[in-house]
Amino acid sequence: MNNVALTTANIPLPHWHSGKVRNTYQIPNRKQLLLMVASDRLSTHNIVHLSPVPEKGELLTALSAFWLMGPLGSISHHIVAWGRRIYKYLPQEHEYPLGLHRRAIVIHERKVTRIEFIFRNYLAGSLWRAYQKSEDPYRLRLRQGLPLMHRFSQPVFTPTEKSENDEPLPYGDVLGRAPAGVVATRRAFNIGTPYLAERGITLIDGKFEASGKTLVDEWLNGDCCRMAWTKDVHEGEEPPWLDKEIARQIAMQKWGDGPKSPLEFSEHETNRIAAGYHTAFEAITNMTLSAFQKEHMD
Repeated sequence: MNNVALTTANIPLPHWHSGKVRNTYQIPNRKQLLLMVASDRLSTHNIVHLSPVPEKGELLTALSAFWLMGPLGSISHHIVAWGRRIYKYLPQEHEYPLGLHRRAIVIHERKVTRIEFIFRNYLAGSLWRAYQKSEDPYRLRLRQGLPLMHRFSQPVFTPTEKSENDEPLPYGDVLGRAPAGVVATRRAFNIGTPYLAERGITLIDGKFEASGKTLVDEWLNGDCCRMAWTKDVHEGEEPPWLDKEIARQIAMQKWGDGPKSPLEFSEHETNRIAAGYHTAFEAITNMTLSAFQKEHMD
């Protein structure tokens, strides 16, 4: 699978769910266990684009494993197995795609809270755009005159409904619906921020999902967080990004004022997007993807 983009996979298991990036399958005779496979599909603005990013699914899967092997290891999560250990849970009579263990994990089936837990260290992205329009969808009561990339004295919480429109949610409502989720995801964000800082990366903001106190789906990677080299982060200007924000900005340029529809990216654009993911991965893990896979997944 290396160097060849994977958008779909022939998995000989009952299909359970397909998201924008991941496909999930039931594991026969393994009650409440699922196989979740990360594809190389690329989505922005809730739209899956026509051009995949080679190895993106492998990068996301490896990062999930990395964080749980170390910094986030004490936080409850839904992963049962990654790497070659996944085959212990799969029916042995089937043949599976070559390298499946590099992009698939076995997880506990969980009822996911329909909330996206978003924490922000900086005034950027959609919060900045709302702020420019004098809108306050999260009731933060930010003072006037703050610049783009203003650093908050402490992370601000801007949760949204997990839906096609990502509607903002009042903090009080979320705390009432999912108090354990708020605590767990905030803790993950607060662990990730200094860890990345030690590696020269600034965590701008991050999105998490939870089931009760358990982290689910993904965490602290280029699909759910925005990151930049600390040396490039300055008030009043956007930094060069190390995450999916690269693709978001290319997409916005291509769409302009027109309708948002799936896009075909050029080879140069795809390589640029992939480079951001790889650069962040290598800085976070101090290993290349292939070296990490060889040591921890193969």
